[in-house]
Amino acid sequence: MGTKKTSFLYNKFQRDSLTVAELEEFKALVSKPEFESEFCFMFENRWKNLRSDELLAMPEEIERQQFNYITSAPPQNQEHARLRIVTMVAAAILIILAVGLLFYSTGSKRSKKVDMDALANKIAPGKNTATLTLANGKTITLSEVKNGVVIQPSKLTYNDGTEVSGDTENFHGPQMITTPRGGIYTVILPDGSQVMLNAASTLKYPSSFSGNKMRQVELTGEAYFKVSKDKQRPFVVVSKDQEISVLGTHFNVNAYLDDTVIKTTLVEGAVAINDETFLKPGQQSIFKQGVAKVVMADVEMETAWKNGQFIFDGQNFKTMINNISRWYNVDISYDPALENLHFGGRISRSRTLGGILKMLEGTGDIKFKIEGRRISMTR
Repeated sequence: MGTKKTSFLYNKFQRDSLTVAELEEFKALVSKPEFESEFCFMFENRWKNLRSDELLAMPEEIERQQFNYITSAPPQNQEHARLRIVTMVAAAILIILAVGLLFYSTGSKRSKKVDMDALANKIAPGKNTATLTLANGKTITLSEVKNGVVIQPSKLTYNDGTEVSGDTENFHGPQMITTPRGGIYTVILPDGSQVMLNAASTLKYPSSFSGNKMRQVELTGEAYFKVSKDKQRPFVVVSKDQEISVLGTHFNVNAYLDDTVIKTTLVEGAVAINDETFLKPGQQSIFKQGVAKVVMADVEMETAWKNGQFIFDGQNFKTMINNISRWYNVDISYDPALENLHFGGRISRSRTLGGILKMLEGTGDIKFKIEGRRISMTR
């Protein structure tokens, strides 16, 4: 190359490691007349020797700069340089076309993968949303900027004290609050008990417990109960064929109609199930076909949903998928072979669906496809 400095910069150029300042210095050096023939040869061979993956990955700015270097030959040699440029560009185009054909399949798969990720990230998590149905059959869509409704003998308010708007006259009598798939809401009952409803759940209750011997409610779906103490009137939760009786305690009930079991997890206090099965804190009743089995529970995992998390540590695959589909309001189909898989880990329920699917796909065991709000999973 003529000088040690030029050789040094040339070697860095070959490795695409020149700084901006070195690029300018290199351009000035190789533009000198004595280097013209070697200059054009250098760039010609640089194009020829590029590996196909380097060529595809080359940043547009570097390509532009290199092309500019070639066209900066001295005036008396411009025609010679131009011929070399045409030859090199033609060769480069042929290489790009060949590489494009070779990597079309890989590129298509990568593009599809990006598309799948983009679609998944557009599916937002659940939010505060529910419908209140009054005794007269009228419905009220509860505010999404609030997170709870308070049932009082004389009026209906949100838990920040503001009144519920809508036709709330003659609301006395049985009521019902329903969360859709992708919804969550809290209701504070007339006795002060708090019930946090998970997605796709319904709670039926009276507008007042006054004069009743017990405080009875009906649940379909999942809810976390914080029951106010009242030794004179037990609190009863009816779900399918199961009745839970308590005086004052915290517990979680999972009783979705499409599940084959009802799970009752006790956090504190005491509960009786069908007056024959009694739980201590940390225990769980699994009620199936009229029989209750008591096991030790992973309380954190069973109640993670109310704390804004998914915890999948050893969870049944079908249960995990059902929880995901309810929260993101999507329909998920999967290869039955996946039911043998067990996953560990936790992730925030505030993430988009993409975050969940990326975590599952990262295990190497699951691939997914998205069409609208339909997800299909395979191994």
